[in-house]
Amino acid sequence: MRTQAILITTALLCAALFGAEGRLSPRFRTVYIFGMASGRDQYLANRLTSGRVLWVVLDPGSADTVLTETLDDMFWTWLTRTYPPPAGATRPPGNEGVGFRRENQSNQTHSGTVFLVDPRSKLILWSTYEPAKNSSPDELDHAAERITNQLKASLSRK
Repeated sequence: MRTQAILITTALLCAALFGAEGRLSPRFRTVYIFGMASGRDQYLANRLTSGRVLWVVLDPGSADTVLTETLDDMFWTWLTRTYPPPAGATRPPGNEGVGFRRENQSNQTHSGTVFLVDPRSKLILWSTYEPAKNSSPDELDHAAERITNQLKASLSRK
């Protein structure tokens, strides 16, 4: 329930921030891709770099954004550990109990939704739903191409 409330609030904030402009900030040039099911992260890395959409970095600390297919507690815990708040910043209430839920991770199937997250502000900047029909390399590559094209359009829309 709490996760749903966070997602809805974040989506509303993103809509307010980007609704008038309709495109992502040009300051987002690098992305760290959080591990994805069926190796989807590798296909996305290939398409994002070959299409010159974003530079994919291997060090999450040097990334402007993070691409993920899950917004579960494990992701938010990793994000908070990897991108700690600046010294002197106060933590928002309610984050004390966030923890890992590894027992659900191994059998979890992913819906095909991909999220681009600003790791410092903890905002979801962009998302799309692009499921792969199966886990064959060709289908994963086609899905990655469609996702990349949609992200590229969002980054370059005027």
